Amino acid sequence: MASFLQFLVAAKALNGNKLPTVGGRSFFKLGVTAGGFTYTPAASGKLRKQSFEVAKRIFERNLGSGSFKTTDYLDITRNSSYILSLIRNVVQEPTSKERIQNSENTVLEGLAVERRQLLFSRNKKIADDRKERDNYTCQVCGFNATLENRSIVECHHLHPISTGIIRNTAIKDLITLCPTCHRFAHLQHPPLDLSQLRALLGKSKK
Repeated sequence: MASFLQFLVAAKALNGNKLPTVGGRSFFKLGVTAGGFTYTPAASGKLRKQSFEVAKRIFERNLGSGSFKTTDYLDITRNSSYILSLIRNVVQEPTSKERIQNSENTVLEGLAVERRQLLFSRNKKIADDRKERDNYTCQVCGFNATLENRSIVECHHLHPISTGIIRNTAIKDLITLCPTCHRFAHLQHPPLDLSQLRALLGKSKK
């Protein structure tokens, strides 16, 4: 998982944005200053300040507990809804981003990289190699199609990298799936494995 420093870098990109509170019932404007965060609720317009020290304590507790309940942070602050919302907006499901190739056979993946939110690095070359090895065919349903001469299959990590664990990924750790099967795989966390996907496909055909 990301460090607080990485979180700050990503949060700075959201400076001036309007975000929903953690409960989703209202909105606030985020400000990032030299000494901390500022939150301006849309309803009252009253500026509220929070030091980086307080924000860091909440961030680190959230990393450990995964809780977004404001009552779990009352011993730190009464206004945890804003920082919890920021955490939720920054640390989200990853989008593909090539980062580091470690060697010819394995690549280093899982490093958090800064954009509008924290993403987790992926290596495009090894994904393309996996698709080619699988003949651009879904390994669950056998789907094989192209759109404008480009294959539309996707590469699925058998060991999810969204956990934030940095690991060496080999081609055997990947599998080719069609968009539908890939979406089915991520219906739960951790994702469904290949045998579960094939069983699901078999049931759906009945």
